Amino acid sequence: MAKVAIGPDIDKSEIPIGMLSEDWFIKFESNFRTFLTDAKNQRAICVHEGAHSVFLVRSGGQDIKLSGPRLFLRNNKLVAHSATVKANSIDRQYLDTFSVSQSISAAAQAFAAGCAAVEELLELEYSGASDDFDLFQLWYDPTRTKYNLPETGETTWPKVKESVKQTLRKQPQIKQAILAEADRFHEILFS
Repeated sequence: MAKVAIGPDIDKSEIPIGMLSEDWFIKFESNFRTFLTDAKNQRAICVHEGAHSVFLVRSGGQDIKLSGPRLFLRNNKLVAHSATVKANSIDRQYLDTFSVSQSISAAAQAFAAGCAAVEELLELEYSGASDDFDLFQLWYDPTRTKYNLPETGETTWPKVKESVKQTLRKQPQIKQAILAEADRFHEILFS
């Protein structure tokens, strides 16, 4: 049986109990723990989620909740998430001040903020980008249909990421808010 590295708690509550003791699962979990114990990865995870948090608030999100590392099955495939944030409520009064275009742009930026911030602030590519894009697509496709938007998610995604990077370059207070949130998240997840 493979040995599991020490590291942060990982939520495995969605994994069938019999799978937890299988060698391939133990090896997968060990590799995930190794990834999570690397300081560079921890910083990227926290900046990534910190950026999502800040941009969720900018798009009307409230009561932001951070969840730590977890392993789960998606379409019978084992998936590892280092961390996630989500807004548990929406400030409708705040959103009423947005035009439809502003609302769509703000929501799109919230999806892209994590990977864009890691690329811009840490000068790294981050593996979490693929999940962010998948979630963006799930949101964007019906939004595109509803509002008859001309571009596909594939062509919109790089533009949205670049708009987040431009925001970070032009508005240092947002960059600082992300870095402060990243520090706070590091304390919660890895201390």
